[in-house]
Amino acid sequence: MKDTKLNYTLNIIARWFVGLVFLFSSFSKGVDPLGTAFKVQEYMTAWSIGSFTFEWALPLANFLSVTLICAEFVVGVLLLTGSFRRRIRAQMGDDAFLHRHHPYRCYHQQGD
Repeated sequence: MKDTKLNYTLNIIARWFVGLVFLFSSFSKGVDPLGTAFKVQEYMTAWSIGSFTFEWALPLANFLSVTLICAEFVVGVLLLTGSFRRRIRAQMGDDAFLHRHHPYRCYHQQGD
């Protein structure tokens, strides 16, 4: 895609919007981290996959809520500042190249 002024402007607007959403979410959860922990516990007890339940992770709810708040804050700040954009774009390109050639390499390694 051709990099135009409109694409650049839309990219910045979208990045700022999503970054502000992440920051707002982290601040609203950070006001009451114990309430967030209670919600995490509710999700763990409500969700189950067949007979597998997440009740073993209930003691980790406080840690997970604080980790979620910190991760949302960091992602929001990184989006607002535009940090790691080139590195992430380069990594995505490398991953696309490697995933495309992975079946080829696996097939030809079987003959060894």
